[in-house]
Amino acid sequence: MTHATEQAPRNLTPAELATLVRAFRDMRSWSQEQLAEIARLTTRTVQRVEDGEPSSVDTRRALAAAFGFEDIDAFNKPYVIPTPEEAAAAKERFDKDHVTQFTFLGRPLNSANTKAWQAALQRAGIEDFRWHDLRHTWATRQRQAGTPTHELQRLGGGRRQWWSDTPIWRRIT
Repeated sequence: MTHATEQAPRNLTPAELATLVRAFRDMRSWSQEQLAEIARLTTRTVQRVEDGEPSSVDTRRALAAAFGFEDIDAFNKPYVIPTPEEAAAAKERFDKDHVTQFTFLGRPLNSANTKAWQAALQRAGIEDFRWHDLRHTWATRQRQAGTPTHELQRLGGGRRQWWSDTPIWRRIT
């Protein structure tokens, strides 16, 4: 098995780019027409890219910018592409190293919606508030303080890329 570190960097193939564009578009629940409008491309150009046809440097730059990449040449640069086995192993290592676990009195906190949490809310006179709302409060305050979206995604441990697509983040910035 060849290791990714031993492979030479290469550009994405048109088929790989098509897969990425479709995935990024689907994560945002955008139609091809919406992506075309945001990227200032024609719908037909987006369709050609998603069909795996070759595309120009400018088209790839427009798509990268539409998806919010800080580096608009992200789709134009060579990358070391890992094998599926290497990708799975890297994901397993990442998941193992990035386990977030809250504790209470030295023990893992498996559920935050406990009687103690509900009692604390009641004592504080807070109604209609969930533990998860704290995450939104934290992210909102971080965003208002100027934390970039990509850093919020990293700090928040988000696995889905909804942060930059949610209208609230556009209003807060």
